[in-house]
Amino acid sequence: MRWNGFARSLGFAAVAGAGFLPFAALVADLRGVGPALALYATLAVAVYAAGLGASLRRGLAAALLAAGLATAGLLLATTVREQWLLVGVALAVCRSGVLYRARPARALVAEVALVGAGLWLARAWFDGSALSGALAVWGFFLVQSLFFLAGGVGERPEAAEGDPFDRARERALALLNR
Repeated sequence: MRWNGFARSLGFAAVAGAGFLPFAALVADLRGVGPALALYATLAVAVYAAGLGASLRRGLAAALLAAGLATAGLLLATTVREQWLLVGVALAVCRSGVLYRARPARALVAEVALVGAGLWLARAWFDGSALSGALAVWGFFLVQSLFFLAGGVGERPEAAEGDPFDRARERALALLNR
């Protein structure tokens, strides 16, 4: 299943937010709601990145990258806030660095704005309870859905197979035939 559009991404936000409640019931007793929320955010961003890919292969590659970066955040960060920040950076790198293409300045501004606003909203809604954690996750991914409303974004094309010389020759012949 893919959530590479505004409406689908909104659906993912709702499911991810609702999914935190059972996750928190299972995990929060071990270390608390805040660390459970950071772990859930790591998992949710990996699943979100998987659904953003144009193909299953690209989605899984992005999910592994997001999970790796976010897990490094879990291991290196000392506070839940730092962990969430690194989860947001992992999403931004996967989304604008790997899966979608846009002008570099536009991608940087969009990712800083979306990740920053999503983290701000999640922090504003989280008060330490499991319900507020679900709202924080929903709010974060709700803001991330706005990525698809901005113009100038396209999926990165798959890497072409075959000999580079043959591909260049075919492009040259296509230009000559115009």
